[in-house]
Amino acid sequence: ELTFHQYKKKGTGLQLILLSALEPFILHPFALYAAIRGNIDYYFNKKKKWGNMVRKGLTTS
Repeated sequence: ELTFHQYKKKGTGLQLILLSALEPFILHPFALYAAIRGNIDYYFNKKKKWGNMVRKGLTTS
């Protein structure tokens, strides 16, 4: 009665609970690594730039 019969299989609710318990150990370290790496690249690696972006407009081809 916890999920109000929202899931067809009985183990799906338990699987979601277990995955939500593992999420801080898998997703958050990856997001933290990406944020730190992005800041390091932004502040210390000045040669990595997008370059000159040329405006094209709406032309018909």
